[in-house]
Amino acid sequence: MAQVLALALLLLISCVPRHGRNADCQWPTDLPSASLRSDLEFAEELATRFMDGTVGPGDPKAAAQAKNRCMGSLLAALAPRHGLTAQQAFQSFGKRNLAIDLAIYLPFATLFALAAHYLQRRFRALPVAIALAAIAILLAQFWASSIESLRLGTAHLSNRALRLPAAQNPAAVFAIALAVAFATRPRGGKPLPQPE
Repeated sequence: MAQVLALALLLLISCVPRHGRNADCQWPTDLPSASLRSDLEFAEELATRFMDGTVGPGDPKAAAQAKNRCMGSLLAALAPRHGLTAQQAFQSFGKRNLAIDLAIYLPFATLFALAAHYLQRRFRALPVAIALAAIAILLAQFWASSIESLRLGTAHLSNRALRLPAAQNPAAVFAIALAVAFATRPRGGKPLPQPE
């Protein structure tokens, strides 16, 4: 398990630049060269900061317009760094990185499996596995949002939280969690004593 956590940490720590963040919708001129995905994530962070600083949450339509306007000017600034037009760069916008998603969700799955095994040793009823799978939907989204916030270095994910796999596929999270709960279910022996 330590290896899984170490790999996850290694994949997550230097994904998005911290230098040059601003709420002015300005692409930093001294930003070191990075991958297109990293630049797109950084541009979205700048656009979200601009939206928060100019409009705020009071008017969702105006906030979305401000963010989109800012994102358009940032795409125009970052695209030439990658030999692309703004439109070509936009086509890559919002795509998730499988390695990063695995680094986010594998530690959660490991901790969930351990907790499911422990709880099912204490409570042997079949509905426990179903309840654990249902709770996993909420926990997976909370876990992923928290880790993504740390990875991006922000307290406000905005609509980026909606692109996380747990938010996109809650039925798949339930099915996987149910399979894990059944796989970790004790097969015999006495249940642990109930807490008093």
